[in-house]
Amino acid sequence: MRHGDVKRLLTQRLDVMSLEGLMLSTAPLAFAAALTAFDAHGQGLRDCGGRSEAPAEVARVIDGRSFLLADGREVRLAAIETPLAVPGDEDEARVQAALAAKTALETLLLHREVHLLALSSGPDRYGRLVAYAVIRTSSGEALVQQLQSREIEAEAQLRLEQAKLDVLHDQLERVMQTLDKASQPPDNGRH
Repeated sequence: MRHGDVKRLLTQRLDVMSLEGLMLSTAPLAFAAALTAFDAHGQGLRDCGGRSEAPAEVARVIDGRSFLLADGREVRLAAIETPLAVPGDEDEARVQAALAAKTALETLLLHREVHLLALSSGPDRYGRLVAYAVIRTSSGEALVQQLQSREIEAEAQLRLEQAKLDVLHDQLERVMQTLDKASQPPDNGRH
């Protein structure tokens, strides 16, 4: 895959997660494959003409794609889309997906130093710095966008398994209640 093709893939707005009845789509897998081909150590990122920012600590995660640095700057991860929590949203699957994305980013970034490569010289229309983010891991440097897609997938899988366990628990409760009723002696009108 040529650098230009990978760059085009990364700059397109991808929906990395779509939960339909708590089932994951294949978008995160395709996104992760594209990021893997892009060189997780950031060399490919430096070639894209972005502006390197001073490393900073992540103070708070806002949602699955945005965070606040300790110095007050808000960062929006480039080339990644996640569901956003909207107050009053009644779509349980979307709410759960948004929560999974935020939790995944918190796991990756909260109170850690992040290195940023900004896509432009100024903020976006919402005042955020749009950037690729790199963190140090036990195996070297890693692109946050790549790690985020993996974390979202793992978090969503855990939530799916928990939902399955909840259904089984409810079914078991009903069976136990039925057995309990069946094992009681019949009431012949005596009180």
